[in-house]
Amino acid sequence: MKQRATAEENNMRKEYDFSKAKKNPYVRQAKTPLSIRHDQETIQAED
Repeated sequence: MKQRATAEENNMRKEYDFSKAKKNPYVRQAKTPLSIRHDQETIQAED
């Protein structure tokens, strides 16, 4: 299995400055929230 490269190997900074970051204008927001309700029997079956 391939090992992940360290930050030094990728020349990545340890911290980035996101103070001037902007929201992506091309991403659509969800129109309505979605919640799914399960009864106890279903929850216990998943365990």
